[in-house]
Amino acid sequence: MMPTSLALVTDFDSVHNKGKSLPIDHHPIKSSLGTATMSENHGDLHIAQSVLHATPPISVLPCELLSKIFSRVVDQARTTPGHPPFSACATDLLAISHVCSLFRAVANDDPSLWAMVPFINGVSCQFLRLILTRSQELPLTLSVMEDETWPQSGQVWGQLLCDYKRVTSLRIEVAEDYDGIKAMLFLTLPVPRLEHCTIKFHGQRSIALDRFANPVLPFNGHVPSLRALDLINCTIPPKFFNFPGLTTISMCTVRYQSDFQSTLISPCEFLHWRGHFKFLRALTLSNSIRAATSTEYDNVLLHSPIDLPVLEHVLIDDSLEVCRQMAGLLHFPSSCTRTIVIGFPRSQQFTIDDASRAAEVASAFIPPNVRYIECDLKMGSGRTSLHFGRGEIQADIVTFDVSELKFSAPGLLGLLIEVLSIPAMAVHNVGPSDAFLCWLWEALASQLRGVLDGLTKLHLSFGEYSTAPHILRDFLGAMNNIQTLETDRMDVWNNPCFLVSSNKPTFPRLRNLTLPLDGETTPSTVGRVSKFLADRTEIERVTFQANSEWVAKMGRAAVEDVCGALVHITQEFPVLVSVDWVDRRIEDGHADH
Repeated sequence: MMPTSLALVTDFDSVHNKGKSLPIDHHPIKSSLGTATMSENHGDLHIAQSVLHATPPISVLPCELLSKIFSRVVDQARTTPGHPPFSACATDLLAISHVCSLFRAVANDDPSLWAMVPFINGVSCQFLRLILTRSQELPLTLSVMEDETWPQSGQVWGQLLCDYKRVTSLRIEVAEDYDGIKAMLFLTLPVPRLEHCTIKFHGQRSIALDRFANPVLPFNGHVPSLRALDLINCTIPPKFFNFPGLTTISMCTVRYQSDFQSTLISPCEFLHWRGHFKFLRALTLSNSIRAATSTEYDNVLLHSPIDLPVLEHVLIDDSLEVCRQMAGLLHFPSSCTRTIVIGFPRSQQFTIDDASRAAEVASAFIPPNVRYIECDLKMGSGRTSLHFGRGEIQADIVTFDVSELKFSAPGLLGLLIEVLSIPAMAVHNVGPSDAFLCWLWEALASQLRGVLDGLTKLHLSFGEYSTAPHILRDFLGAMNNIQTLETDRMDVWNNPCFLVSSNKPTFPRLRNLTLPLDGETTPSTVGRVSKFLADRTEIERVTFQANSEWVAKMGRAAVEDVCGALVHITQEFPVLVSVDWVDRRIEDGHADH
């Protein structure tokens, strides 16, 4: 049975006539304002009239603006979390065209709106014809889903194939209980104007799209305009990649499922990419690769790395071994930003040697000829990440995901030495992963010593009960030229391992501190900072970053109130230390103390 929302089209002519008869001046928003105006006293009448004057009726809005609003509404149905059915985009647009004669005229006169919404699941032949007719000859965005609503009507297929040559964006999805055989028929058809293709298999699975035979390639080898290919829970073997104009490739699969190994891509297969993808600018590989055997990888190393000369960003999220192999297989310019997530799947047992290997792999993705200015270190539950800032908003990111780590220390003694060296072990949650990370970050400090020595700004993100200060001790100690230290939590200063005094102070060139300022910033919470400033007399300035919501609650007197709070909070600071504050809402909003 046709969905109720789609049945609207069966009485299209009558709806069309009714739409024309709706006068614009009777728009309900304007009418309600007028009623409210007449029902109030003279003082309120003036206010209501001002509101009415400030809010123009829909009828005076430019058609171009309405069209953009309609486009956002239609597109929102496609991007809403939970993924509504593909029919939602089309039925939303149809509903918009039935609101009033103005909406109808704008929607019907803009073919680009209708070109966004073609779908085939549960659609009537009349509705599909209406969509394709109203889209005129513009490029189409087509969405299909293999599920129980897969069309059986020959008329629907005939109507679609007549306009299939216009498709420039194709999204194919396969419901969890379906194998995708029907949906993959779309991969056998040539689509000369196709620019963007997304293929997604729902559920916890990985599917190899390898049912092609030479010379029959994906899209029959005829997609000369394809620029972006997104594969979710599925892979296309590199030997079938006949897409020379690609600028974006993304292959993402559910994380660390041993049953998927046979459907994932081996690094050896990427050798088929050699000489291709001269225009590739973005590459994402997330859990879509299986590690090659030692023999296979040795054969790969006999070849020169695969060069991606204009790549601008690469994201690799996979196991330690896969990341190691891809680091040796791919070559991209130093200007390319990198996001690397190194995982430690629970199916493997890791040792101290693996901690050193992880440091080597991470450092292999950090180009030595790039001058980094700042560093951001974050340590949370199961993940620790390192951001090297290139300036502006660009950064190279390495994350170690130890949430599934199974670590085997060389006997209990090795683990106890690391655990007992943490002064606050009584208040910290200490696990085997902490010992593993200690060795990893110590090795990483040695690998990246040259990069760390050039940093001038450091941002730290962890709290009072984190073991991060101990784990990162050698890594932080290698940053000899840090001048500005920023913490995003005040309680980190109460961490007994944080910046512990020693014969050789951490960050010997430190001159500036940046601290958070909100309702929890009090004289007691900054007490440790006061002591630190007394010990480190070379520090010249402390800048507080005010929480915008906290400042907003102070109202008009915010500046005076913040200044007063700072005087109270910093009363124990050394008199030679300059104090100011910044409200992130206003770039130049500050006050000196």
